[in-house]
Amino acid sequence: MALATSLGRQTAHDVVHDAATQVATVGKSFSAVLMGDPRVAGHLDSSELDTILNPAHHVGLSADIAAAARRARVPTQRHNRPE
Repeated sequence: MALATSLGRQTAHDVVHDAATQVATVGKSFSAVLMGDPRVAGHLDSSELDTILNPAHHVGLSADIAAAARRARVPTQRHNRPE
């Protein structure tokens, strides 16, 4: 979304898609390929890109969803079944 703000959604999507394709063929990291693209480098520096690509920043509501699921869990009865 950081690129979509400055490049437009479709162009940002194309940039990310192109970078992912290059990663598979050139053996560079995703961030290195993105920073090598002038469409990215003109809008983000490497520190900003590292922050954006850090998975820790993308957990969203995961902890809340897991906690709600844990609270809503109905304990199951164990049946003794002959083996």
